[in-house]
Amino acid sequence: MGWMDRLRGRQRPATDAPESADVGVPDLADPVHARALVLEVDGAAATVEVQPPDRAAFRTELRSGTDPTGFSGLVVRWHVPALVDGADPRRVFLLEPPCGPDLPLVPDELQAIRDARDLRTSALAARYPPPSAAELAHLMAPTASAAHPAWDAVCYRLGLMTTLEAHAVLDGIRRDGNAWDRAEAHLYSWGPSIPDDLRTRVGAFLSHLYDVAPQGPGIKRQPFWTLGVAALMRDLSPGDVDATVFERVMRPLVEACGPLPEQLL
Repeated sequence: MGWMDRLRGRQRPATDAPESADVGVPDLADPVHARALVLEVDGAAATVEVQPPDRAAFRTELRSGTDPTGFSGLVVRWHVPALVDGADPRRVFLLEPPCGPDLPLVPDELQAIRDARDLRTSALAARYPPPSAAELAHLMAPTASAAHPAWDAVCYRLGLMTTLEAHAVLDGIRRDGNAWDRAEAHLYSWGPSIPDDLRTRVGAFLSHLYDVAPQGPGIKRQPFWTLGVAALMRDLSPGDVDATVFERVMRPLVEACGPLPEQLL
């Protein structure tokens, strides 16, 4: 039996304990994509603060299953994309739990775990697609920042991005060839200046991808940084960011992850 068959064949255990957080493709009554802040890791358990886009944050303990193995490498105080059952908040599933920074040589056993998690993430994403930035903007509207609500939604979407989506974005940029590079250069030459603290926030939403996620070594930081900065420029000062240039820069993200908030268009 292959990995995908084993993953799909898992059933929810008949217990009130938290469901294993790294096993199987579950049946969820109300799937909610969220960011989870890792607070503590202790062997086969991890404490996280789940931060859904449209409801209050909450803490829960995750129990590790055995296939893929454990929470080895989860980084305390780092965020991890997660899938939550809104009908039962005890059911929290991490998407691509980080395995720790890559070394020049990754042991075969660790690589096998990463490959298994990659398959599981693919199966979860196919069954429960993450919301687009446009959908997130709607969900986040009641508590959105008055200064840059659309950018907040784009950043949250970047924080949910899996490595599969990230590679799809990079493939789209490569297909655009020099046109994307030229648009990026125009954006930075024409765009308004923005505070350094907001630039730093862009990186915080991307850190799970290029530092510790499985398959992360093939993901370059700069294009995703540009996507976040472009959305911030357009949200803060739409008249200073040419719509055609903005559309060209953001097209790979839209193709891979869905539409942007209306305020940016």
